[in-house]
Formats: sequence, structure tokens, C-alpha cells
Amino acid sequence: MTYNDCVSYITWRAALLMAGRLDDLARHCEVPLEIDLAGRNLVLTSREDVLLHLHRTRLAFLARSFAKLDPHVCAVELPGATQRVWVRWNALDGCGAVLAQAESVYLLVRSGGGPRVKSVRNPTLLVPEIASPQFRNRLIRSRA
Repeated sequence: MTYNDCVSYITWRAALLMAGRLDDLARHCEVPLEIDLAGRNLVLTSREDVLLHLHRTRLAFLARSFAKLDPHVCAVELPGATQRVWVRWNALDGCGAVLAQAESVYLLVRSGGGPRVKSVRNPTLLVPEIASPQFRNRLIRSRA
């Protein structure tokens, strides 16, 4: 994908998350989906796990009064079978003020239906509690 394609794709993903269109978002994720949450690893092994993680993340964002996620694509790896995309996130309130900032690195794979997220590395988080063992344990317990 070109830089502009990556910007459009990441912006589209952010809008889907905030609109609660989690099924559409999950369809563009590989399973297993590997997520690094500020050094804590999480492997989502089913589509249901991905949906639950997205749901809980969205609820955490809404609890912090995030109205919009504003991504800035900082860099894009040259396209191949996989492609990394570096993103700086701004979480905005309803007036456009920045409430939180974070960084992510997406590993995308090409597929016939468009790009899919294979892994996400988050050195910093918009909502630090999503890396907590309690948050991850709720994910595991909800699955059982």
C-alpha cells in the first residue's frame, strides 16, 4: 500500500472502532492476532477474542470521554507480503482537545479482501489500564 492508502486504512479503522462497528473491524484482523500492550503480550486466538478485546478497548476509550481518534501515520515500510505502519495517535474530546497520545506499529498482511492486521505493537497506550493483568484476565474469563 502507498502512504496515502495506509493513512486512509488507519483512519478508517479508527472511525470503525469509535462508531462501534467492531464486526467490520474484526474482519480485517488475522487470527491469531498478536498485540503488545506496552511490553505485555496478548495473543487473541479467535474472532470472538478479537471482538471482546475491541469492545473492552472501546468502552475504556468512552469512559475517558474520547470522542474521536486522530491518527498520524509517521512512517510506512515499503510494501511486500507484509508491511509495517507506524502511527501516532491523538485521542480527542468532543471539542477537539487532545486528551491522550500514544504510538502503535501495525504489521499488515496483504489478502484478496484488502489489508489485514497481523500484529500490533503499542509501546505507549492511550488507556494504560488495558495492559493490566485485570483487563487481560477479564478477557480470558469472558471467553470461558
